[in-house]
Amino acid sequence: MKHRGFTILEALVAVVLLGIVITGLIPMFKGAKSSQVGSYAVEQGSQFAESRIDSLRSLGRMTLVKQQPLKNFTPTAIPVSLGMTQGTWQWKLDTPTTVAGKAGVLTVVVMWKQGSTAHKIELEGAVP
Repeated sequence: MKHRGFTILEALVAVVLLGIVITGLIPMFKGAKSSQVGSYAVEQGSQFAESRIDSLRSLGRMTLVKQQPLKNFTPTAIPVSLGMTQGTWQWKLDTPTTVAGKAGVLTVVVMWKQGSTAHKIELEGAVP
């Protein structure tokens, strides 16, 4: 008479092999998640910087000059939420002294930390 099914030894070998495979895959999934969070923060930081440049540009160069000393970033970093990450942002306006009354360069910097690594996005835009 033939019996169908697995012996205890076969089942034990299958469980051990499955455990080894799963243990090897866990670091891969953790790395993929970390990479996804990092790229999401970069995307959020870039979009935030673009929107800040647009909103600051709409104030006009003369208003910006009154609000912030030339060639220096704003004195305090302003907190910002980048999705799952917290960061800060600053801005500065550079106006060449030889071109008074002309366009300036508006720079927005967004900074955050992911783990122990510091990240920074710096975007520039012209201000008429």
